[in-house]
Amino acid sequence: MAKQTGKVGPAPKKRAKAVLRPREKAPAAAPEPTQSQPHTVDPDKLEVWRSLPEDQRIALR
Repeated sequence: MAKQTGKVGPAPKKRAKAVLRPREKAPAAAPEPTQSQPHTVDPDKLEVWRSLPEDQRIALR
């Protein structure tokens, strides 16, 4: 067993404590409905896509 001397080590460091306060939420307005646009494919791009080898189509997907 080690002897304890009268010396005391440095005081432990104090940690900062975060203070979290709840924010009041502003009354939310009703969100405007969004319309999705139909997905269309350019026929020229589709033709080029179909002309590619299968491994390139998979890589580009």
